[in-house]
Amino acid sequence: MKIAKNYESINWQQCNVELFKLQNEILKAYRTGIKKDVLKAQHNLTRSFAARALAKFQKGYCPVCQSSLFNGEELEIHHITSRKEGGNHSYKNLKLLHKVCHRQVEYSKEGNLKATWREKGIIP
Repeated sequence: MKIAKNYESINWQQCNVELFKLQNEILKAYRTGIKKDVLKAQHNLTRSFAARALAKFQKGYCPVCQSSLFNGEELEIHHITSRKEGGNHSYKNLKLLHKVCHRQVEYSKEGNLKATWREKGIIP
């Protein structure tokens, strides 16, 4: 699938379908308990059209550290509102982050950081 020329021309419905399939691959791999399969499925997700569309929407930058998403670091897709809290896989609920930045967002207890992330729409 080709990447769209601009944000407005992205077929978000098609992206949601692809994203759902890739996330199901990760879930199936996780249930097998084979870490190599999980990592491969995660790699496929972060290299997918869906991830590229998110990167285009974010103008190629990680919203946490403001560095390029294409600096060689591993990438992960972050749910703004977690699935556990009722969030979904829609693009409005997703951000593409560096793996290290994603860990920081998920586990940080720092109030000032959380306030900044809330302002940027990274967390609810």
